This record gives sequence, structure tokens and C-alpha cells, in this order.
Amino acid sequence: MNRPTLATALAAISGVLLAACGGGDGGDGAAARLLFGASSASAPSQPAADATPVEPVDYAGDDAWLCLPGRADICEANASVTRVAPDGSLEVVSHEVDPEAPIDCFYVYPTVSDDAAANSDIVPGPGEENAALNQAAYLSSVCRVYAPMYRQVTLVALRAMLSGGESMTDREMAYADVRAAWRHYLETHHQGRGVVLIGHSQGAGILSRLIASEIDGPETSDRIVSAVLAGINVEHDPARPSGAVLGRLPLCADDTPYGCLIAYASYRDDRPAGPDALFGEATQRGREVACVNPAELDGSNGALNALLPVGQAFESSEAPPPWSKADVEIETPLVALPGMLTAQCRRTGGRSFLSVRVAGDPADMRADDIVGDVVVDGEAQPGWGLHILDINLALGNLASVIEAQGEAWRIAHGQLAPPDSASNDPPAPAEATPTER
Repeated sequence: MNRPTLATALAAISGVLLAACGGGDGGDGAAARLLFGASSASAPSQPAADATPVEPVDYAGDDAWLCLPGRADICEANASVTRVAPDGSLEVVSHEVDPEAPIDCFYVYPTVSDDAAANSDIVPGPGEENAALNQAAYLSSVCRVYAPMYRQVTLVALRAMLSGGESMTDREMAYADVRAAWRHYLETHHQGRGVVLIGHSQGAGILSRLIASEIDGPETSDRIVSAVLAGINVEHDPARPSGAVLGRLPLCADDTPYGCLIAYASYRDDRPAGPDALFGEATQRGREVACVNPAELDGSNGALNALLPVGQAFESSEAPPPWSKADVEIETPLVALPGMLTAQCRRTGGRSFLSVRVAGDPADMRADDIVGDVVVDGEAQPGWGLHILDINLALGNLASVIEAQGEAWRIAHGQLAPPDSASNDPPAPAEATPTER
């Protein structure tokens, strides 16, 4: 039996989207809002007025967590990387978990549960574990990773809703769980450390609401090193580039060393976000969807340090090609193709997105392309872009950015001496006023 993966999950949902919504009309956007939980960070989703209060999971028990520092779980698994050179030769770069990492990461995984119910249980399955291995385990070298299990909206429920059928799904249940996990983390594990929030797809949508609702005061926002929200639309006012976007967090920039937001959705440069795109278009007049390029923040000038899943995370209707054309086997969970991938934030047709260029060379000895599109019946679905790979495309860049932001946060909070103690005062986050509501 094939293991359920993020690619197969999104491919299944995409097939329903095409059937339910048709190509290129406004229905796709409504379906995306349903799928990802929030389409606008400036107006994050809120519970219905008559919503029944939800009893959340009790996160005092270790079994309610997918990842918990100090435990032998998927976020402390081997996340080593094989670098494939143009000549096809391989170099393994070892990954080491840092049990004493000075900051924390709070990770909320994307839509991956294939449980039969409308909302998942909190027993880790292959989908949750694959997502954490591919997206979060590598970060355990720079932060201690906390990842709650939560009763997410499942693939079964999404298929039912998007095909017009009835579903008993409860999105409030998913949010209530993550909020309870966050509160438990603050009360039990935080201990004055800086924390990075990381989410993708449904997980990013939940975190956008959490930030707006729970991290909107000076004391709570001061704990945040940064927030990474990949694969959703986060809207901002382009006339106020340093203003607060979500809660009190502005967008990350060169002059914002910490306490800021990284948000983007990725598309190929030769298949940009167009009329059928699920991401990139703002819903509020005068606003744009944010795009913050991790490969600019880390000083790479757009060069992506992509760390791509080697195996089944790519399983869709097309199998990935061999990463090296030489007769060699890759044994690490992640692979890198140095120099092949670059990215820039692009705005066209009223849509903003991270434009990814794949510079494959048929004459060299490595793969000429990456496999990250949502594919249905052998056809790539351009509306999704490279959604499957939003995190992995910039995972190495994000690790570098998070490490540098963590150092800046610790210096500003007196937990780390500046590189030159006689130099200027410690950096501080950019001034930002709370988002109007």
C-alpha cells in the first residue's frame, strides 16, 4: 500500500476542486479559503456567531504532540542532505539535532490526514509524520521543535465539501486545539525563550488566526522571533511597508532583524499565478498579498537553498526522475541541487507570488527539473503552483534566517552578547502599529 503523502493529498483535493469549481472562476478562490482556513491575514477567519464552544485536546500529555524536544520522534530524525553536483557526484551533508538550541519553533503541519472522519484524531499517521520529516526536522539544528497533533479538517471532509456534499467538519475544533497547544507551550515550555511560528497550508491559516487573536499585545508579541506562513494569502497595505500586517508583526525586511512575518506562495516562473491561481490575489481593496523571499533575507540574492524530499513526498500521478543521471543511490531523506533554483517576488496581473526559476541543464548529470506541481490525470494544475514544495523550496534559507533572527532576538533581550560589545545598541524590531480591525 502506498503511503499517503502531501502530493497525493493535494492531487486528490485538486481533482475535486476542478470538478466542483470549474477552471479559472471565482469558485476556486472560495474553495481555497475553505481549504486553508484563512485567505486574508488582515481579516483572519473568525468563528460563526452561533458556533458551539469546542473542548480542546489536553496537551499536558506527551501523546498529544507530534514533536516534543528531548523525545525520539520524527522531528529529531535524521534530516541529512545529499547535494547533487552538475557532474552527478554526491556529497552528504550531515544534519545534527541541537538539544540545546537557544530558541524554539512551534510548527503546525498542513492538510495531510486521511482519517475517515471529517476531523482527524490525534494519533500520528504517515501523513503527519512525512510532513514533519520533510518540513520541520531539518530545523531541529537551529531550534527546539514543538508540533502539536490537532484535529484538522481531513482530506475526506474536504473532498465532500468541495464536491457539494454535506460534511460534519468542525474547523473550530482544529483552531481550538492549536490555540490550546500554544497556551500550554507558553505555560509549560516557553521559559522566556524566543519562538518561531511555522505553518504551511491549513497550518498557516490556523497560525494566522492565532497571531491575530492571541499574539496581538506587546508582551505576547515580544516572544516572537518570527512567523513563517507559507502557502496562504497574507494581505498587507503596500502604502505602509513597515506597518503591522498581522497582530503587531510587520513583514520581514533587511531593517527588521526579528519580530516579523515571512509569507509567500510559490509558482514556477514559466507558469506564473494567473486567472486560475488559488494564491496571490488580495480580497480587500487597496491591499496586496505579501511576498517575502527567504532567499533575499539570508543574503543569497535569490539563490534558493532548496532541500527537497527524495522519495514518496513527491508521489503524485508522475514519479520524480532520478536526482542523478549517474548510477548512484541517494540514502538521505532530503536532496539539494546547488545552483539550479532561484526565486524572486513578482507581481503581475494583480497577483503577488514567489516566482521560482528551475535552471536545469540537459547536458549535465543531474535531474533537469523538480517534481512539485499538483498533477491530476497526468496534467499539472497551474492554479496550485508549487504549493507542495512551498517550505522545501526555501528550507535551507529559512534555517539560516531563523538562526540569524534568533541571535538578534537574544541580543535584544540580553540573552546573548553582541558580536562587538562596544558597538551600537542591540537591534530592535521595526516599529509597527497594531492592525486595524
